[in-house]
Amino acid sequence: LDQVLTNPAADANMLTVAANYYAQMGQVAKVENALQLLVKKVPDNPEGRFDLAAFLAMQNKTPQALEALSNALQQNAARLTRDATAPNLYSSATADTRLASLRALPEFQRLLDSFKPKQP
Repeated sequence: LDQVLTNPAADANMLTVAANYYAQMGQVAKVENALQLLVKKVPDNPEGRFDLAAFLAMQNKTPQALEALSNALQQNAARLTRDATAPNLYSSATADTRLASLRALPEFQRLLDSFKPKQP
């Protein structure tokens, strides 16, 4: 797994798998590193940013988690304008238990409000 993180040819799938295995092994720093590399490797992947936000939230790295979540929701909104059938991370943000530490924060509520889907 360490070789995956240091391999410049590692793709998004390999980095995601590495992050998942590190999480199973309780290697917190390496999970974060893998997710950071994933976001750098595929900067237009809202799911990668969302997973990074969730992981940061679980570590009580609130400012970084909110920033990553904001980026994920911005990318998600842009993707939805191009493809209305794409997954909507707004729904995930309202329900994902990994974001529980953020839910009571006014900043989290403002963030969600700014990306709330418009009712027809």
